[in-house]
Amino acid sequence: MPGRGLQSQDGRQPPWWRMLDMVLPAILVGAAAVGWIVVFSPRQPASSTPVPSRPVMTRDVPTQAPTLWGTAAFPTETPGPRGTALATFTGTPPGVMTPTAGTGVDTGGLEVGGSAVVSGTGTSGLNMRDEASVSSQHILTLREGSVVQLLDGPLRDDRYVWWKVRDESGSSGWVVGSYLTAK
Repeated sequence: MPGRGLQSQDGRQPPWWRMLDMVLPAILVGAAAVGWIVVFSPRQPASSTPVPSRPVMTRDVPTQAPTLWGTAAFPTETPGPRGTALATFTGTPPGVMTPTAGTGVDTGGLEVGGSAVVSGTGTSGLNMRDEASVSSQHILTLREGSVVQLLDGPLRDDRYVWWKVRDESGSSGWVVGSYLTAK
């Protein structure tokens, strides 16, 4: 008989149809909720500048090495047939410490090219790191009395003055200068 819908001969709907009557409204409500969230949820603006995972070092004195944040290098020669890429200015991301070259830092007689002795660490030793930051990768620990050659520095951050050193075995890295005594 037309118009009676899906029913068995005794006039009742099959069990799966009754189940569909209960589940279908829940599915529709869930889909509407997901749609609402997708349409009206706050979105983060896309950032065109990648944020580094660890502090980036800059220097406020000229160097021959390329610098990373807050400065740009301009081409010194005429562009060739392919042209020259222009530098972009990128500010320091929020929350990143920017160590500066040692202007106004009491070096305690330490100077690049000189030697120093690790002192004042007791039995702990002095940690040598990949970069001038306590959060950078640990290279090794210099024992009390170790002699090092000063390669670069001083760099100052919010807490420490850092020197780049090379130990007697040839390993090099950054150490906190307050544990170095000029030799």
